[in-house]
Amino acid sequence: MKRAVDIVFIAHGSKSFGAGHLSRCSKISNYIKAKTKNEVSMLFLGHYDSWGEKAAKENRLQYINLVSENNTKELEKHLFKLNPKIIINDNWVLNPPEYYLMLKKYSNYLIVIDDSLHAQHFCDVLINVDPNKYIPKPKRKDLIFFQGLKYLVLPYQTDTFHYDITGDILIFLGGTDYREIAVELAKNLADLMKDKKITVIDTPQKGLPKNVTLVEPFTYPITSLLKFHNIIITSGGTAMLESIYFKKPTFAFAAQPWEKVNIKYFEERSLVKCIGSYEYYPKYLAENFMKFLSSPLDFAFNKNLIDGMGVVRIGAVVLDKLSRVSHKNS
Repeated sequence: MKRAVDIVFIAHGSKSFGAGHLSRCSKISNYIKAKTKNEVSMLFLGHYDSWGEKAAKENRLQYINLVSENNTKELEKHLFKLNPKIIINDNWVLNPPEYYLMLKKYSNYLIVIDDSLHAQHFCDVLINVDPNKYIPKPKRKDLIFFQGLKYLVLPYQTDTFHYDITGDILIFLGGTDYREIAVELAKNLADLMKDKKITVIDTPQKGLPKNVTLVEPFTYPITSLLKFHNIIITSGGTAMLESIYFKKPTFAFAAQPWEKVNIKYFEERSLVKCIGSYEYYPKYLAENFMKFLSSPLDFAFNKNLIDGMGVVRIGAVVLDKLSRVSHKNS
């Protein structure tokens, strides 16, 4: 059977948790397209709401609506037509074993990104699970396992800069589930720093202090916001890495257990300072942040380390495997 594409990305999502998955897969996909002549296709699996269909259309992705988590017939039709060498699945944690068996059926090499209860038994590469929550040690000797960074950070493009939103502090916590914390943190800091301009990313709302500017998610280039703010407060995933990449003084908040591992890695290298985690109230996070500001900000921006973040482990793995994998029906 003729092969339609070399690589298929599958991202899962809904309005509550899909944005990060969608962004990550788009960036990795573009990275691989830029580095090779391979055909790359992206599928976005939506759960229950219209957000996924709209997001997929805006990002020029093939949208597949899943009536239920286990309904994969529509996905199988697409995979049969595409006949890929490699499938990269940006994971949904509760995918059953049958789901991974189906993906293996339609590819020669399976890469899974993110936490999973079952993926390690079927995939060839497993990237960045929470080791305390799922698998302390991989059980398969032939499984390539990365317990570390899973995000792609790309150099900014100068034509994306917007100059109309500037400030002293940018609060960029990323995921939908903890944007509320970002706003509460902004309010607390506004009371403590009345002379500072604070920008926070969240959905529109009333009653914010005068020195707080709210920016809606996905309406403004994050590269511009990072460039034109002096200090960044982030969560411990993509947001933190992008802030470090732009050599900004970065204060990280661990919004999830695995983010503690990420933050610790960079904190030990003097690239971020941790102001707390999801166990703490925003008031505590604000007070902890203020304590750091009372002493010199000794960030050691290591050029080699930062530049290395631009060449992503996931992208490198895919390119390497693509050159090695002997696949079906070639």
